[in-house]
Amino acid sequence: VSSQFKANLIIDCGDLTDHGSDPEERFADDIKSLKVPYVFVRGNHDSTGVARAVDRQKNAIVLDDDLKEVEGLRIFGVGDPRFTPDKTTRDDNLGTAQLRTRGAQLAQKLRSTGETPDMVVTHDPAEGEGFSGVTPLVLSGHSHQRSTRLLPTGTRIFVQGSTGGAGLRGLEHEQPTPIELSVLYFSRATHRLQGWDDIRLGGLGLTSAQIERRLEPNPD
Repeated sequence: VSSQFKANLIIDCGDLTDHGSDPEERFADDIKSLKVPYVFVRGNHDSTGVARAVDRQKNAIVLDDDLKEVEGLRIFGVGDPRFTPDKTTRDDNLGTAQLRTRGAQLAQKLRSTGETPDMVVTHDPAEGEGFSGVTPLVLSGHSHQRSTRLLPTGTRIFVQGSTGGAGLRGLEHEQPTPIELSVLYFSRATHRLQGWDDIRLGGLGLTSAQIERRLEPNPD
């Protein structure tokens, strides 16, 4: 998809792995074949070892409370505070309100620097909501169900589906989890989102494909 749509960069909102295990770190080795910058934030199923494995790829950019300019876009990213496969950390009880508060705290810290990112990348959309008003666009994942909505401040929160078919979990239901990803288009002048293509492919063993183009109603 990155070559067919001539993508300038790829953004991964986390959960590259299911268990964050050492063998799964090898999944990161395929990132270098993509030939474009690969921005990554750690999901709640990704260990710090997985993040390091991604960071070892020459074209990868791992963000964790960092702001970097990539292909002309100023991107702030933060890794998920949880690592759910490790039950000794007792962080599974972090709820929506706590994640939203954490996001707001990080947003306040970002605001104090005077920096205004073109987008913020978090794993959980609840944490992403805390950045409302600080950036025009928040990209998240976690829910394995694609959606997008405008927050009252005008910030658009964009939740992506399962870009990798949900790993092993994608085979636990009657129908394989579909692969969902989106190609986003930005203005070179304003760096604001102009529109996007939603792409949906059938899960393992299926051959269906669907593309829908959507336009941002207020791109400036």
